[in-house]
Amino acid sequence: MGKTILIIILILIACALIVGVILYSTQEVEEVVDMAAECEEQGGHYTIGGSGMPFCYLPTADAGNPCTDNDECESFCVAEEESATEGTCYPETPFSGCWWVLEDGATKGQVCD
Repeated sequence: MGKTILIIILILIACALIVGVILYSTQEVEEVVDMAAECEEQGGHYTIGGSGMPFCYLPTADAGNPCTDNDECESFCVAEEESATEGTCYPETPFSGCWWVLEDGATKGQVCD
């Protein structure tokens, strides 16, 4: 009799957890759909990052322009090599990937998102 009650309690707990997850997931999905639509309306693209966090990547007006300092760009002034003295303005915000960031015509370190 005791084992039967324990099994019933465990089944009820499992059902409650499943219903809670379904309700939360449905609400979360609706929020993600709304955020993605808003992002796309602004000309961006929406994705879930490796950390599980949502991101809206928006294009920058100065994408690809030559630069020597972050102050010249909407996002970052980036280069592919540590020895670079000139880079290009990163094409979107927020920043993603691993790049050498330029300040005053010199790389100041590699930044990775």
